[in-house]
Order: sequence, then C-alpha cells, then structure tokens
Amino acid sequence: MNDKKLDINEYEHHISELQTIIRDREREIINTNDKLRQLENNFDVEIVSNIVSYSYSFVFFKSQQLELKKSRQQYDILNVNLNITSEENAVRKSKLIRKKLQGCFFF
Repeated sequence: MNDKKLDINEYEHHISELQTIIRDREREIINTNDKLRQLENNFDVEIVSNIVSYSYSFVFFKSQQLELKKSRQQYDILNVNLNITSEENAVRKSKLIRKKLQGCFFF
C-alpha cells in the first residue's frame, strides 16, 4: 500500500510538473502571439504611413508639374509679348527715322 501511495505521489508530482510546463508554454505562446500582433500592427501602421507619405509626394509632384506648366505658359506669353513689343518698337523707330529723313530733305 505504501508503494502504491508512493507511486501515486510520484505521479501527482509528475503531473504537477507537467501542468507547470504546460502553463509556461501557454504563457510563451500568448506572449509570442502578443508580440506578433504588435509587429503586425506596427507593420500595418508603417504601410499606411508609407502610403500616406507616397500620396503626399505624388500630390506634391503633380502640383509641381502643374506649376511648371503654368510657368512655361507664362514664359511663352511673355516671350510673345516681348517679340510684339520689339517689333512695335522697331516699327516706331523706323517711322521716326523716316520722319527725320523726310525733314532733312525738305529743308
């Protein structure tokens, strides 16, 4: 009977040790799952952050393209206006020179 009692005590002790090991493993699994969840959240946040950053960059790039296009159009308009003004000035000078020359011949 004592032997059986001893065996039972050993089995109970062994069962207790196994239960402790199981609880430790369960805690490790829970901790690992928590860490994995945190990493997934961080990764998701990083992905969203990158998408937002790239979106802002794209919008900035497009706005810069638009500004460049407007600047080119303004440059073209100013260049045309400069050419017209230069031609008008040349015509005015030509008329002034003719008037001066005509005045010289009539004196």
